Amino acid sequence: MLKNRVIILVSALLLICLTQGMTAAQYAVVSESFSVSPGGTLTVDVEGADIVISEAAGSVTVNVKGMKEEWSQWLDISQTADGVLVKFDPEKRIRVRETIVFEIGVPTEFNIDAESSGGDITVNTGIRGTVDVETAGGDITLEGKVTGSVMCETSGGDIEVADVEGELSLSTSGGDIDVANITGNAEVETSGGDIEIKIVQGDLDASTSGGDIRVDRVSGDAEVETAGGDLELGTIGGNLEAGTAGGDIDVMEVNGTTEAGTAGGDLNLEKLGGEFEASTVGGDVLVSLTGSYPGEMSTIGGEVILLLPSDAQVTIDAEIRFSGNDEDDAVPITSEFGAVNIKRGSVIRSVSSRFDINGGGPVIEISNLSGTIEVKKLP
Repeated sequence: MLKNRVIILVSALLLICLTQGMTAAQYAVVSESFSVSPGGTLTVDVEGADIVISEAAGSVTVNVKGMKEEWSQWLDISQTADGVLVKFDPEKRIRVRETIVFEIGVPTEFNIDAESSGGDITVNTGIRGTVDVETAGGDITLEGKVTGSVMCETSGGDIEVADVEGELSLSTSGGDIDVANITGNAEVETSGGDIEIKIVQGDLDASTSGGDIRVDRVSGDAEVETAGGDLELGTIGGNLEAGTAGGDIDVMEVNGTTEAGTAGGDLNLEKLGGEFEASTVGGDVLVSLTGSYPGEMSTIGGEVILLLPSDAQVTIDAEIRFSGNDEDDAVPITSEFGAVNIKRGSVIRSVSSRFDINGGGPVIEISNLSGTIEVKKLP
């Protein structure tokens, strides 16, 4: 009896060892290294795999994890005239239980052109060169500083960029975009997520079809648009165009002209330093100016508040129309700069007033439907 148990135990141990040996033998050991000169290009084109790029002094190193022996026939790692090529293109559909990972080291002064059909792409080192990465089904992360132009595109993931000194273009069809610091012009687009940008030292073009946009500071012009969320913008050094079809717009400061509109929210535009246009269909409008500038303000069914410096010289042209059974006996147009002469419409139920502040100047047109208009002094 004891002898039988020993035989069974030994057999089980042998089976485990054989199974582990067979399992280990299924995976190829892929490790390559190439001496390269600065300024070359790493070209990666792989299917169903993650790509992780780190720093390697004076060489390009390639290590592949999770690659089965039978798949290595479709793997090409070779040195080219301008750098190194890494390609994995199976001729037939393969089933990957564990993620294939390409761990690649490159010198700091190198260009990166990487594409994956179904994995994440991560660059966790600084790069002095161009970075062009694309994935059809994963996230893109640039952790180090890139000194050069950057282009990132994914169809199904998030994009996170730390620091770029150069032109930036980011696009995703199904995720969020997070950018920390850009020295250069930036174009950022997502069809299904939020956008958060801290600093752009240049011009910014940002749009999303299904989320919010938050920007801390832009030194140049900014064009920001969303079809389904709020806009929260800090300091804009140049001109601003901001629009949303279904949310609020909050702006801290604009040094140039401002054009802001929403179809379903409030507008809060502070410290505008130039000509402006602010309109909403279903909310309140608040605008504060740093000087005497022309502009237009309009809303349907909300409050309009204009804040001016005490020495501002502008002319106010205000009108409120009434609909249905709205009461028009009150005085819905008021000013802290002096008395307001109200005219009432004889054909259309409305009240209007045109008056000068501190002698008059650029004209600010204000219109409302069934709401109020207030002109106040800045504290």
